[in-house]
Amino acid sequence: MSAAYHVLVSADWPATRDRWARDPAPTTCGQFQTASWLDAWYASQADQGEPCLIDVTLNGDLVVRLALVVTRRGAKRVLEFADLGVSDFNAPILGPAAPVTPVDAARLWRSVTKVAPRVDLIDLRKMPLTVGGRKNPLALLKGISPSPMTGHLIDMADWASYHAGLDRRVRMEFERCWRVFQRRQDACFLRTRDVGEALRILDAMDQQQRARLNEIGQAFLLDRPVEAAFYRHDLARRLAANEVIVTALMDGPNVVAALYAFSDGETPAVVRISNAGGEWSNVSPGRLIVHRTMHHLASEGFRHFDLSVGDYDYKRRLGPHKTPLLERVTAASWRGQTSALRQRAVGLVRRHPQWDARLRRLLGRPDPATGRAPEIKKGEA
Repeated sequence: MSAAYHVLVSADWPATRDRWARDPAPTTCGQFQTASWLDAWYASQADQGEPCLIDVTLNGDLVVRLALVVTRRGAKRVLEFADLGVSDFNAPILGPAAPVTPVDAARLWRSVTKVAPRVDLIDLRKMPLTVGGRKNPLALLKGISPSPMTGHLIDMADWASYHAGLDRRVRMEFERCWRVFQRRQDACFLRTRDVGEALRILDAMDQQQRARLNEIGQAFLLDRPVEAAFYRHDLARRLAANEVIVTALMDGPNVVAALYAFSDGETPAVVRISNAGGEWSNVSPGRLIVHRTMHHLASEGFRHFDLSVGDYDYKRRLGPHKTPLLERVTAASWRGQTSALRQRAVGLVRRHPQWDARLRRLLGRPDPATGRAPEIKKGEA
């Protein structure tokens, strides 16, 4: 008979963080499950739900750690990843004994759900197939569906060969935009490690993103107290440690475009970009800040870049390879059954992209990855 998994559940993030830091067991995690990211998340999102930190061991060996939260959606209690819209990828932290087969993954998950808090729905979204090159055991479970979102990763041997490999028209356009931008006497690219300067750039980023979303009739949420605190949490230490990267295109004291990335030490993940638009539109400042940031970070030795979720044109120009994401939504009580069934039906449609695309066109609904509403083609109305 197989040995039983031992599961420890805690709602105390500071104590769990310290215990994890003391544990010598080697772990593998994604950029959005590092101690730094989770520390900022749980510190800023304290009022959004109840932390649920899970450690699983087998014969004394670490199997996985899960950074979760219990939230409320109406009358339903929902167990989900520590995300709430700010993390791009969600996955377990893998220990040496993490399962690699569907049978062992299912046994692990049964052990977890037996002792996890009582909820109505378990909602696991934006999960990659692998974590640091290792199998994600949650992606091996039954009931997995494709996510409407995909990741966008760039790997390069060096900047020169990567840049030369871009489409010639794309490469020439980036070079033209940079030349035109530099014609302004006080124009420059800035990567800051100064907390005061970074905060000023973040304030400008909030203003630019708010203005852009107002133009298209959408609400801007990232300057609310909770979200604003998340991006600014422990900023001085995180900037110095290269865990947070803040860059900008500047025209004297004015922010033309800004970028906020989070790094696990190997792969910067671009989580926010903004631009002033207006008179600067002729240099495509949003695209240019990403390109110049990659160029600068490549000179520091970075060779991997994560352009995050969302299938936007500027990402395609930069030549990333897409990484599929998965989701699994299951009922844990009768209250969660309707949501789980609805998600199962959506997942079934997504397994057939042509059905999904046609249904969105017929309903006039936007693609969740791009935000664009598709036109109804002739013969489909």
